[in-house]
Amino acid sequence: RFRRRRVIQFESLTRNSSSFVVDTNSNTEETVSLREEVDLLVRAVNSLPRRCREVMTLRMIYGYSRKEIANELGISENTVKAQLAKGMRKSADYLSRYCDRQQKK
Repeated sequence: RFRRRRVIQFESLTRNSSSFVVDTNSNTEETVSLREEVDLLVRAVNSLPRRCREVMTLRMIYGYSRKEIANELGISENTVKAQLAKGMRKSADYLSRYCDRQQKK
């Protein structure tokens, strides 16, 4: 359901680091909304199992390639691929549950 409502692209946050800088020209509502979205994403990633969380963090925060992640963690690239898929799926589930709870309020 969540995927149908909105497609999320997990890109390296370092590539988009300017989005975390408060723009004095933006309104307060936009700034608060962005911070809430980042906080929600952090909570989703923190809810993942340790290895999955490590892989997702290296990919999303540090922008490592699959090969770099495999070398850093001493695992195969296939394991990295599987952990990224698992992380995306579990993060999407977390976000979906969050959206469902918000709609019930």
